[in-house]
Amino acid sequence: MKKKYLNLSTETQNYIEVALADGKITEQEIDLIKRKAVEFGDDPVEVEMVLSAVLLDINKEKTKEDYELIEIKPKYGLVDSYLQALKKYSNFNGRASRSEFWNFIFFNFIILFTLFTIIGIQGEDFGKSENNLIFLGLFGLLYPLIIIIPSISLCIRRLHDLNFSGWLALIPLYNIYLFAKKGHIGDNIYGEDPYKMVIKKITKSKEPFIGRLNVNKIETIGATMFGIGATSHEAIELKIIDYHQLDHVNKWLWILGGLLIIIPKTIKYLLNKSKKEST
Repeated sequence: MKKKYLNLSTETQNYIEVALADGKITEQEIDLIKRKAVEFGDDPVEVEMVLSAVLLDINKEKTKEDYELIEIKPKYGLVDSYLQALKKYSNFNGRASRSEFWNFIFFNFIILFTLFTIIGIQGEDFGKSENNLIFLGLFGLLYPLIIIIPSISLCIRRLHDLNFSGWLALIPLYNIYLFAKKGHIGDNIYGEDPYKMVIKKITKSKEPFIGRLNVNKIETIGATMFGIGATSHEAIELKIIDYHQLDHVNKWLWILGGLLIIIPKTIKYLLNKSKKEST
């Protein structure tokens, strides 16, 4: 069924309908409609109004197609929980879920386990180097200082999640029991439920997976890996760390980091280029 476009002539309306047959309207089609409308004796201002309304309708439909609202339950991953705790280091209010708390604890364990594993692999040779001892001393001193305040605030928020006062964290053993308990379901006096369902707008894309990749995030990961490898290599070269076995790992970090920087961006560039050529 045809739409009625104000008082435009039948011929102009037919041109608009033909242009909209594929669900969109191009700049060339708009220019053609405007020229023809003048020939058919239509008011240019009225034509402009109609075309603006048509474009607005198209954009609305496109938005409906490209996005959808879904209800999701928040998830707390290992790294996300760790970073979240660091970010909220000064926040002694609100709540922290059980998974958020224990993921943070586990990630700290991984960091310390990795450090002591490196020391264990090198054995007695590690302690013979003055630089290694300085590194270990600095790390052993600074890391607890960095992590202590985020840990305290997280403990308090974890107890808030149970609808308890944060002061209970001072009670040995009982505090561990509380940390392991499931949180209060629903909102409480300390804030909203960390697992409260939220409405999120997601993009519905028909692009292939590589076309949907967030190149910037992948580049960041690649650059981080590359940077860690380069920094570690320099530390070994300058004898800040006497652990040459680590250089093999550094080389792989360089290679993988470089690939993560180059490959996704190259593929996305080629895909965009092929799209432009096909249109």
